[in-house]
Parts: sequence; C-alpha cells; structure tokens
Amino acid sequence: MPYIPKKQIRRLAGPTVYARGLDYYERGYIKGIQQQQNGTISKIKASVQGEEMYKVELFFLESGEWEDGSCTCPAHSDGMHVCKHMAAVMIELASLQKPEVSSFFSEPVQKKQVSEKEATSSLRHFFMDHFSGRLTTVESIGEPMRAEFVLQFFSDYSFVQEKYFTVQLRIGVDKLYVVKNMEDLFASIRQRSLLPITKNFTFDPTYHYFKEEDLQALKMLEYIVRNQKWQKDGRTASFGYSETSARAIQVPPVAAEQMLERLTPCRQVFVQSATRNQLVPFMVKEEFPGTFDMQQADEDYLISYSAVSYPPKRISLTSYYIWNDRLYKIDPEADRDIVLLFHMLMDTPQGRLPLSSEEVGQVYKQIVAPLEQNEKLEMTESIRSSIEEQPLQAKIYLDKKENGLTADPLFSYGPYSIHAVTEQQTPEDKAILVRDTKQEKDILQFIEEAGFHWNGERLILSQEEDIALFFLDILPELKKQADVFMSRAAESTFIPPETLQVEAALDPSMGWLDISFETSDLNEEDVFHLMKALKEKKRYYKTIEGGYVSLTSSWMKNLQDLLQDTPVTEENTENKKMRMPSYKTLLLDDKTRESAGWNASATMEDLIRHIRDPQTFEVELPERLNADLRDYQKLGFQWMKALTAYGFGGILADDMGLGKTLQTLTYILSERQKNPEAPPFLIVAPSSLIYNWEKEAQRFTPDLKIAVIHGTKPQRKKQWSTYEEADVWITSYPLLRRDEELYRGRVFYGLILDEAQNIKNHLSKSFRAVRRMDAGRIFALSGTPIENKLEELWSMFAVIMPGLFPDVSKFKQLSPDQIKQRIAPFIMRRTKKEVLKELPDKIESSLYCELNKQQRETYMAYLERIKAETSQQLKEGLSSNRMNILANLTRLRQLCCHPGMFLENYTGSSGKLDELMAFMKDSKENGRRVLVFSQFTSMLSIISKAFDEAGLSYFYLDGKTPSDQRMALTEQFNEGSADSFLISLKAGGTGLNLTGADTVVLFDLWWNPAVESQAADRAHRIGQKRVVQVVKLISQGTIEEKILSLQDKKKALFDQVIQTGESSLSSLSEDDIRELLDL
Repeated sequence: MPYIPKKQIRRLAGPTVYARGLDYYERGYIKGIQQQQNGTISKIKASVQGEEMYKVELFFLESGEWEDGSCTCPAHSDGMHVCKHMAAVMIELASLQKPEVSSFFSEPVQKKQVSEKEATSSLRHFFMDHFSGRLTTVESIGEPMRAEFVLQFFSDYSFVQEKYFTVQLRIGVDKLYVVKNMEDLFASIRQRSLLPITKNFTFDPTYHYFKEEDLQALKMLEYIVRNQKWQKDGRTASFGYSETSARAIQVPPVAAEQMLERLTPCRQVFVQSATRNQLVPFMVKEEFPGTFDMQQADEDYLISYSAVSYPPKRISLTSYYIWNDRLYKIDPEADRDIVLLFHMLMDTPQGRLPLSSEEVGQVYKQIVAPLEQNEKLEMTESIRSSIEEQPLQAKIYLDKKENGLTADPLFSYGPYSIHAVTEQQTPEDKAILVRDTKQEKDILQFIEEAGFHWNGERLILSQEEDIALFFLDILPELKKQADVFMSRAAESTFIPPETLQVEAALDPSMGWLDISFETSDLNEEDVFHLMKALKEKKRYYKTIEGGYVSLTSSWMKNLQDLLQDTPVTEENTENKKMRMPSYKTLLLDDKTRESAGWNASATMEDLIRHIRDPQTFEVELPERLNADLRDYQKLGFQWMKALTAYGFGGILADDMGLGKTLQTLTYILSERQKNPEAPPFLIVAPSSLIYNWEKEAQRFTPDLKIAVIHGTKPQRKKQWSTYEEADVWITSYPLLRRDEELYRGRVFYGLILDEAQNIKNHLSKSFRAVRRMDAGRIFALSGTPIENKLEELWSMFAVIMPGLFPDVSKFKQLSPDQIKQRIAPFIMRRTKKEVLKELPDKIESSLYCELNKQQRETYMAYLERIKAETSQQLKEGLSSNRMNILANLTRLRQLCCHPGMFLENYTGSSGKLDELMAFMKDSKENGRRVLVFSQFTSMLSIISKAFDEAGLSYFYLDGKTPSDQRMALTEQFNEGSADSFLISLKAGGTGLNLTGADTVVLFDLWWNPAVESQAADRAHRIGQKRVVQVVKLISQGTIEEKILSLQDKKKALFDQVIQTGESSLSSLSEDDIRELLDL
C-alpha cells in the first residue's frame, strides 16, 4: 500500500495541521481504509471521525509518489491544502509500513506507536495553537508575492461571434517571472515544496504568500487544471475538457463567468490586445458595448449597429462581451431585448434592419425608448419629431347576431384608431405611432380565451356556453382594461342579477316564504327552470327568450343554499314565485337582503328582527304570574313568543338551574290567556320529573289547570276522560310510548319536551311516539342538546321543526358550521356565568385516592387479563366485541370504587371509600351539607352501610324511588333534614333542586362530563346562597385518570355547534379504548 514518509507529511501539512492529524490517528478516528487501482493511479479511501464522518481520498502515482487528495470537510473546501483528516490518513498509511510479526503464535504488535519526543512535540504545537490564540501563519513571518494575470482572447470557430480565453501567470517579489508550468506551481503549494521559477528565484510556499484576491483567482485556476487532468485520466470532472498548455490555461466556457468574477478584484490583470502587440489593463464596464443608429430611407427606417465592421464578441456561456480590448458585462434580464436586437442585426447581410413606421411604433417601448434612455441610440431630429406618443384607450364593440356574439376591438391613441385584428389605421399617417403592445396583447388574450374567432369579417363567438362564460368571467375583467360598448341586442343577451326585481314576502299563518321575480325578462316557465339551474349549482341560466342570467352573484348563491332541501316543482313555482318554508327567511343573509333589486316585505323584516333580537318583540308578561322573572328569563319568554308568532319551535338550552321550567310555564300561561278555548299543552318529561312540573306549576302559575297522566293503564284511561278541561297535560316518555293509541287523533296546542335528550335516538320508541304527536307549537328543553353526536340534534329538530334538515344521511355530510347556521335562530343558550353575576362561585377540584394494597393487587390482576382480552377482541373487530369490551372497562371502574361491588369473597376495604369517609367527617365538623353521586347503586349501598356505621344521617334516592317520594325527600333535605344525600347519577342527575347542599361529591367518573355537570348543578342553581364545592374522587394510577384525560380531549363538538364553554363526549372509538388501556 503506498505511503508518504512522516517528514514529508509534516512538510505538506505544516506543524499545526500535522499535530492535529497525529492526535486523530492516536485516538483511532480513521475507519475503513481501502485501496483501489485505476490504471497508473492508486486511490486510497478512508473515513475519519470529526464533528461528523468525513470522506478522505488520496491519489498516488505508479511510482508511489503522492499526487493529490481531497476531503469532504469544510477546511478543505479550497482544495489547495492538506487538512487534519488527510494528515491523519497519511500518518496511518505511514504507520502501516512498520515491520509486523505475522506469525499466528506471536504476540500482537501494538500499532500507532510514535516516539514520546515526536508525540510531545506535535501535541505541544497543537496545545499552543489551540489555547494561546496565536497561530503561526506564513503571512506573519513570510514575504508577499505579486501575481500578474494575462488574458488572451481567441475566436471560437464553432461559434464565430463568440470568444474563449486563456490565462497566463507571472509571479515574483520585486520582479515578475513567467510561470512556465502552472501545474507545478499548484503542486508546490499543495505539497509545500520548493519550486524553482528561474535561476535567480525559487518559490517557497512555506515563506511566500499571495494576497487573498490573487489566491482566490489561483484556486479557480487550480480547479480548472485539476478537472482537465482528471478528465484525461477518466475520473469525474466538474468542467468540460479543453486543451491547455503548461504555461497558458484555457478556461472552459462553463467556468469562464466565475473566472472573470474572481479576476475582477485582482490588482494586476491585463488583456493581450488583439490589434496591438501590447498589454491593456483589464477593465469591466457594466453596459452593452457600442451604440445603435436609426435613419430614414424612403418610407422605411433603418436600424443598424455603429461598429458593424468590428462588432463586440460574446465570451462563450457568459454575460461578458469583449470589444476594443475591453470587457463589458450585461444584465441578462434588463438588456435582453438589446442583446437580441444586436444579434439579429449581426445575422443580416448588411447589418441593417428595415422597419416601417407602424413596426417602429410597435417596438418603440421595448427597444427604441430604452436605447434612447441609455444614450445608445442616435437618430435625427426629424425622426424624433415624427414620433406620436399618446395613451392607449381600448374600445370593444359588442353586438348580437343570429349566428352569435360579435366583437369589434379598436385601439385608440389620441386621434388615431387601429383595428386590433386587421391593423387598419385611421387616419392613415406616416407618423411613428407609439403603441402599448403589452396592454394590447393582454386585451386580445381576453378575447381569444373567450373563444372568439375571425370569420373574415369580424370576431364572432358562436357556442352558447362560450357566450355565457364570456359574460360571466371575461367581460368583468375586460371592462377593467377597455371601454365596452354593447348594442341593445347584445345588452339583452346578458341579464345582470342586480336588474332582476325580486319580491320576498312572508305568510306566517301558512308558514310560507315566497320569492317572486317581478321582471319582464323572466316568465313563469323561466322561474321554474332558473330555480332548477340554481339547485343544480349551474353558473348561468339561458332564458326562453335567449338571454343569459348569471347565477354566481352572492345573493344567488344564498338563494341556492336555501334551495338545497327544497324540492323545485312546477307547483311551487306558480305565478313566477318560488315557495319554500318560512324558516328559510332566517337563512337569508344581510348582504342578500340589501342587494339591488331585492324588496323584502315588512312582515319578513319583522320576523328577522324579532327572532335575532327577541327584545324587539313586544309582549306583556301574563297576568297572575306568581314570580318575578329575571331579565334573561323575560328574554327567553319573549323568544318563545316570537317563534310561536311566526310558526316556529325551538330548543331552550339554558344551563341547568337557570329556570327553564319557569320560562316555559310563563309562556304556556301567556298562550292560554290569549287562546283560552284552544286545545291543551302536553308536557312530556322523565318519570322522575312529572310531579316536579306539577309542583312548579302550582307555585308559579296557579291559574293553570294541570292534569298528570300516571298510574296503571285503567287509571290513565279514566284520567283521560276527566281531564278535558285541563290547560296542561303532563306525562312521561315511557307512558307516552305505552299510550300511543290513546293519543292518536288528539290535537294539542303545544308540545313541551323536557330533558329532550330522551328523544336523541331517532330509532328509539320514544322518538317515534313523540314525532306522532299532533301539536302546533313544539319546544324542547335541554341543558345538553348534544350528549354524544350531532345526529342527536337532527332527532330533536325532526320533531320540533320537520324539514329544517335533510334526511340523516345528508345531514351527516353537513359541516358543523353549516349546522350551526341553520339552528342558531332556533336555539337559545345562556350559561350561569353569563347571566347570574350574583350566583355564588362553583369551585371544582379533584381529590386523588391511593388504592390500598389488597385493592391494588386485585386491580392489577384484572387489568393484565382485560388488556390481553381487549387486544385480541380489537383484532377481531370492535363492532362485534363492543359490549364485552365495555363490560370489562366497567369492571375496572368498579374496582377503583370498591372490589366488593362484584367480588363476593372480597373482605378488604377501598382507598376511595376511606377517603370519602374522612372527607365526610371533616364536612360534618365544618357544617357542610353534601350530595354524593354514584352511577352504581351497588356502590351507594356500600356507602350507606359505611354511613350507618359512622352515624351519618342521610337521604337515599335511586331509580326505584317513586316520583312523589322524590319531591318529599327534596323538600325535607332543603329544609335542613339529614347531613347528606346519596343519589344515583342517572336517577337524580336532572330535575332536582337541592340548593340546601353546598358540597357535591362525584364518587366515580362518568364518560360524559356533561352528565357530571348536571349533577353538580342540582346544588349550584338559582336560590343557592353559598359557594358550592364540587369534588371528583379519582383513583390514582388507574383507568379513572385516563377517563379524565379523555374527557378533556372530547370537548370540541358541543362548542362547535351550540356554544363555547360546554363539553360533550362522543362514543368510545377504538383509539379511545387503546388509550384507556395503554394498548
């Protein structure tokens, strides 16, 4: 393997670089040395670890002499010097030449051993260089070299108008000497070896140094030489090969631009004159050489170049030209047209280009004016005086013929007009008319894009769709650049939307909105077809008379949105009217109603104002209302009355505890006083709340006659016959389902659906039973109109306002924003934070509980088994195993509460129960009254036993508690009986008013945080005088922490559609399950 003696390495690299290379060698940073043979050249490849892994290549001649090398590190980017990585590989090669014992049984020879003196000396240099900040350089101790570059330019016989050049070099200190072989000079610099230039001068690279600007030019020349040499040897090169003598380096065209840029800052650069035997100083002017001339010859104008006999020549593949031994650098972008003109003139036989006055006018702005501005054009005063420069005024004349739409484009400049196609000018004149060819081209491009074609006489557009799109898309843009004149026939072809007179009228009694087109441009059949075109989202409609109506305006698009769920038939477009449900009025945006040609009836404007701002709907509170309504409750009452006045229903979605029941009873009383002979209202509520409604009605609206339908079926039948005089019927969802036949044929004035989430499933029996009720006005009450998914809203509005949404499959395609836009007028939502500034704070916190030892062992055993089962079940498919998976998740949640809930032989306690008992003891001592919620009645049973043993007084309520007892227990608790109330989350989470409590404990987490919020609001509601503390008990390190995290991630759906600040939890997905169990 070839190598370099260490003495030579030290000389090549210098002491500092050598010391660093030695350090790398001793640390073992060199990896994977390989040798490759390529003809007479031997290549050594290696990798060296530095700040990153660098690739080193060393080249040796057949004689073993080192020729060249390279490294991918930044320090070797100049390609001129040996870097520390190259030095390290050279030292490694040198060390490999030491005799080694090759016997299999011999002791291994230690590699990389150097003398202590050598290593110490090298490292000493490295230490001082690195830490002292005083690197010894040639510049500080040596002598500067002068460098003189001489360029000689030659004609390229392949391209007679182009040149290439060579570079020769003279160097010296006081006197300059010709470098006879530049390759030797570069080798001397790389290898740090002496190079005799003459008998009197020897170049010493360790002593002599070049100025930075000269060094950069030399590096470029060295690159060129190396590339040419490598290409000869068959290796990769950056530049194309060109023949070079030892003394004069021929610069290849691809490197010429960079070479000239490197030479520009050098102080001594000369050009060998092409006409004189002398050197001319190298100068670069940034302009195009020479001048142009324009003369008149008869009716034409001749443009020529001033130095046609000896024109400038371009230096191949560069932006440089040489002329009269000087270099000129052009701007390829700014001077592009001038350069093109020059080359065109050089290609003509006499170096002249004849142009007519019209042609000069057309190229004036591009060529003539820039040449004049740069003082590059000579012309006579008579030519200059004949130039007419006026602004362009484009005119387009449109007409309608039997075979299509015609266009006549004219370009006017002052008194002159030119036809855009025929170029005919009037008046005819020999003046040079300066034309704005760019703008002319842009205008003609619009016309061409429209599809106009020249039929020999005029431009014509024949296809129906092309004519429509011209008026829709191109004409508005064309009008920005030209004056457009239309004949009456052409004007009648296009009917702008703003010229259509539209009447929008409302008939609340019939529930219809009529959109009428009061215009002679459309007949009754047109209205039908125009509406169909809108519904099909077409961009234009062609009338029966042949006119085109744009369907792309903003109000047309708004009307298009209204039509999506409305069938377009000949029946609902009679008398030039489009009839649609009146609620569509609220989907008309302000921009549409303010559009030109739109006229909205007073009734329609009243509807929009009253629904958007119910305060503007003037209505008195009913007489003998036994309550003082707060302002927001009056607003809710006005909103319900306004919706009723216009035949709508809605959802009162106020926060729990804000008095939805009171607002609704006020509304019912008002309607009964207004229409005492009308059929009764029907209130449908959960079984647990029917008596709450009765009590509240007796309290606030004692004039209302209330009939509660309950008991056995015979009892209910009897109640039916005796309740004919009632103002309000109250029943439950389960009884409504059972009594569906009894309700058939019965008409109610209004229907109130309390806790309307009971009909959220459109496939349920409750939904079907409620939807069959015949009632003129329907309102839903729900603090959580969305509990899990958006389809729940569809179910509610399918009952309240049938037709507001399309069928379920199309509803799912609507975005949350589209849904929100439709429901916004029909949902009123206020939170406690917004309207009850005087309501005491609700302080929410989480109390983390440790599982005790026995409980944790049990939990972990079940967790591992359930994780394995669930992983397998998910592979088989979530849909087929959902019930099993959810049952297993419930088991884990029960273990967090108390293993004894389902393990009969469990004798231990529960960390969470122990924490609850300590909390209850502290609460009793501090006089706090507590509601304890759990979704598991078996857990409530365990808690009740613990309370009994501790002597804590409490009430108990679950789904088995009769409705009448619920009211009695609530009243007793609020009056001060018992310290606490144990409540099933499902049975007592809604409808109870328990303001006697000031503390709420959520013993276990529920998937839906809205249900937990409802439970907390049993205490935090109107009438509460104290701060309410809500505490969630969470078993640390268990699935309950995962549920809490999942709740936080699932709060976007309600926010998007109803109102910011609430939350909802979608059904558990596979990803949710994997997250809960860390699968």
